[in-house]
Amino acid sequence: ESYAFDERGYFLSESRFTDQLEKIGLLDSKSSQLALKILDPGVDLLTHKPLPNHKKEFTKLVRNALKGTSGVDINGYRDYRGVRVLGAWIWDNELQIGIASEIDEADALDTYYANSRIILIVLSITVCLALTLVGYTFWSGEQIKRELSKARDDWEAIAEKRTQELVEAEKQSRLILDAAGEGIFGVDSEGYVTFINPAAEDMLQYKRIEIIGKDVHDLIHHTRLDGSAYNIKECPMWESHAKGLRREIEDEVLWRKDGTYFHAHYISTPVKEGEQVVGAVITFSDITERRKFEDELRKLSSAVEQSPASVVITDLDGNIEYVNPRFTEMTGYAMKEALGQNPRILKAEDVHPKEFYTELWETIIAGKIWQGELCNKRKDGTIFWETASISPIIKNGEIVNFIAIKEDITERKKMQEELKRVNFLSDIALEYTNCGSWYIDYSDPEFYHMPPMSAKALGEPFHEDNRYNLKTELFDRIGAADPEMQKQVFSTYQKAVKGEIDVYDVKCPYKRGIDGQIMWLHFVGKIVKDDDGNNSFMYGAYQDISEQKKAEMALARAKEKAEVLSRNFENFLESTSDLVYMKDLNLRYLACSKPLADILGYKNWHEVIGKTEKELTNENTKIHFSSKPEMEIIKNGTHLHMIEDIIQIGDEKGWLDTIKKPLRNKAGVIVGILSISRDITKMKKTEEELQQAKINAEAATKAKGDFLANMSHEIRTPMNAVIGMNHLLQKTELTEKQ
Repeated sequence: ESYAFDERGYFLSESRFTDQLEKIGLLDSKSSQLALKILDPGVDLLTHKPLPNHKKEFTKLVRNALKGTSGVDINGYRDYRGVRVLGAWIWDNELQIGIASEIDEADALDTYYANSRIILIVLSITVCLALTLVGYTFWSGEQIKRELSKARDDWEAIAEKRTQELVEAEKQSRLILDAAGEGIFGVDSEGYVTFINPAAEDMLQYKRIEIIGKDVHDLIHHTRLDGSAYNIKECPMWESHAKGLRREIEDEVLWRKDGTYFHAHYISTPVKEGEQVVGAVITFSDITERRKFEDELRKLSSAVEQSPASVVITDLDGNIEYVNPRFTEMTGYAMKEALGQNPRILKAEDVHPKEFYTELWETIIAGKIWQGELCNKRKDGTIFWETASISPIIKNGEIVNFIAIKEDITERKKMQEELKRVNFLSDIALEYTNCGSWYIDYSDPEFYHMPPMSAKALGEPFHEDNRYNLKTELFDRIGAADPEMQKQVFSTYQKAVKGEIDVYDVKCPYKRGIDGQIMWLHFVGKIVKDDDGNNSFMYGAYQDISEQKKAEMALARAKEKAEVLSRNFENFLESTSDLVYMKDLNLRYLACSKPLADILGYKNWHEVIGKTEKELTNENTKIHFSSKPEMEIIKNGTHLHMIEDIIQIGDEKGWLDTIKKPLRNKAGVIVGILSISRDITKMKKTEEELQQAKINAEAATKAKGDFLANMSHEIRTPMNAVIGMNHLLQKTELTEKQ
C-alpha cells in the first residue's frame, strides 16, 4: 500500500487495510483513520495479542522520515499492524508531509521463495533423473542417453533462467542498497566487512576497498564516547555476528577515518544459514542533528515549562489544548480544569469593550500577531492585568493553532499608575520650582536623557527617545551664550567623570534652542558606579535661576548704586552747612551732618551714630532737641515745618528753620525720622532790624504827612486867590490896560 502522513506521525490518507485495523481494534467504524498515529505495536497484531507493557514508538519508516530523510528499507520492519514489511519513503520538508510505499515481506519475497523452491525441486528431480538415467544407461542404451541429454538441456535452460532471475534480484537489491539513505554494511561470522553501501562510506569516510575484509570493530567501534576502550565482547555488533543476537542501539558513537566521531542509531541483525550464524547486517544513521534537535526541543520544552510567562495553546475554536505551570500560578486554574475550556473563563466583566475582543480575534485569524494588555479574572474572582502576545501557528500555509504568551503586569500597572501620579506631582513641582531632571547612561556617553517636561523648560524640541546630544544640545548651547563659561562647565564635567570631584555643580548661561533666548541654569549631578568601579550613570537636576540671576545682578547694581549714594550722602553730611540727622524708631541717631556733630561736641559725626539724646552727655554739647514732636511724627506720620526759637546756642538766642518728616520703606511703613534744620539766626536778626526800620520809616512818613497837612492849610488861602485870578484871566477878555 501507499499512504501519506504528517510531521506528527498521523495518517493523511486512508489505509487499504481498514478491515484489518477494525478487526485488530486499532480503528472502529465511527472513527477516521486520519486520527490514527503510525506506531509500531511491537508484535504482529493479526496473529498475536498486543503486548501489555510495550512502549509504542513510530514505525521505523516514520521515525526515519520525520528526521527529514528519504530512503528505502529492504531488511524488513514492523508496520502499524505489526506485520513485517519492506518499504520506501519520501519526506517533503517544504510541505512537511511524507509519502510511504510498503509491501508485506511475505508478498515481496514470495517470488524469491517460489523460485528457490522450484530450483530445489528441479535439482531434486535432476538428481533423481540422473540416478534413473544411470540405471537406464545399462537398460535402454541410446534411448536413455537421448532422454538424459534432453533432460539436461531442459535443466540448463531452467537453471539459466533462474540464475538470471537471481542476478536480476541481486542487481535490484544492490540498487536498493546503494539508494538507501541509511548506512548499511555486512560482516561475516568473524566480524570482517563483506559489503558496504555508499551512504555508509560517506558517513564513515572509508572507501569500499579500504574497509572490505577489515575488522569492523577495530575500524569504527573501538572507543567509547568517554575515551575508554570498547571491549569487543561487549559490542552489540559482535553479539550479532558471534552469538546470533539482534541488537538495536539508540545512541552510540561510531568513528570516522579521520578520527572524529558521530552519534549513531544502529540495528545489528544476525544472518543465519539454517541454525548457523554466518554474519550480520548493520544498518545505521547519523543522529547528530537529531540529538541537537532533541536537545533544543528539550530546552524549549523546559523553557516553556519553567517560563515566568504564562503560555496557552488553543485550537482554531479557541479551546485550550495546553497551559504551562505559570498559567496555573497566575489564574488558579489547574491544567485539568483549563484543558478544553475557552479563555473566556478568564474574562473580567465591564473592562474591555466588545470591539476590543473583536479586533483581537480578527487580527489572529488573519494570520497576524496581536499584542496588548488584558484585564482578566482569576478563579477566585480577583482581577489581574497581563500583557499578551497572541499569534497563529501556521503549517503548510494553514492556521492550525493559536499560542498566547502572557505576563502578569498587575504590580507593574499599579507601579505605573503610582509613577504617573508621582510624575504628575513631580512635573507640577518641577514646573513651579523651574527645575528639571536628566541623566547620562555611560553605555551611550555621547547623549543625555531628560523627560519631555524638562526638555520643554529648556526650550528643546521633543525627542521620542528622550535622548539629546551632549555636545550639540548642551555644551554648544552654553558656548553660544558664553564661550568662556562653556570651557569652565566642560572642564568641571570632565573632572566629575574622572572622579576628581564628587559632585558636578555649575551655574551657567544657556541659549534656548527653540527661540534663542538666554537663560541661566544651575546644574547639579552625581556619578553612580557599577560593581567594578566603572562609571555607570550620572543622575542630575537643573534649576532655572534666570530670575535669581536677574535679582542678583539687580542687587549688585543696587548695591553699587547704594554705595555711590552712601558715598554721596557721606559727602553731603560732611559738606552741608545745615543741621541734618536721621533717627530710628527708638530715636537713635542713624546719621548726622558734621555741623550738627560740631554743635553736639563731637569731632567726628560717626561718633554720634547709635546714640539717643539722653546718651549725648558730652559737656561740649551746645544744643538739645525736644523728642516730643518727633514722637508725634512717628506716631501720626505727619510732616512738621517750624521755626524753633527756643533753642539756646551759648548765651545768645537763636533760630532754626526745621523740617521734620517720617522715613518710610518701600512698603510705606515708618522706620524712622529725618530732620533738616537751617540756622536762620542772622536772617532773623536782619528781619528784626528791617522791622525796626520799617517802624521808623512809618513814623517819619506820618510826621511828614502831618507837616504837609499843616503847610497845605497855610498855603491853600493865597493859592485860591492866585488860582481864581488865573481862571479869570483865562476865561475873561482883557483890556489893554488890564
